[in-house]
Amino acid sequence: MRVILGDAMHLQSLLKREGIAPVKAVVSSLPLLSMKKAVQYRIGAQAFGALEPGAPFIQFTYGLFSPLPRRRLGVQGGVQDRVLQNLPPASVWIYRKPGQPGGQPGGTPRHQPSHHELRRAG
Repeated sequence: MRVILGDAMHLQSLLKREGIAPVKAVVSSLPLLSMKKAVQYRIGAQAFGALEPGAPFIQFTYGLFSPLPRRRLGVQGGVQDRVLQNLPPASVWIYRKPGQPGGQPGGTPRHQPSHHELRRAG
């Protein structure tokens, strides 16, 4: 694993500079809900531009609503799990571009993280 320090709004250029493309997944715990809508969109667009077809964007959040503008980004997603014992309660959202392998509709995910995998990851 290689760690890259940089601004998520410029993810594609950061990855290109490092010779990394495409990526198999994006796992984020950025506080997207506290950011302006334009910043949320830019980060999402950069992430989906870097992902291989059907790859997941996984977002940990404390909000009740989607932290990404799904319709504007042209992606589908939903809550994979909620951790109600956490204060505040946490949610794990998984997004994919529709019509691609692993995406909805028409495909089945290559690998959906299990409840236990998500808890270990957080």
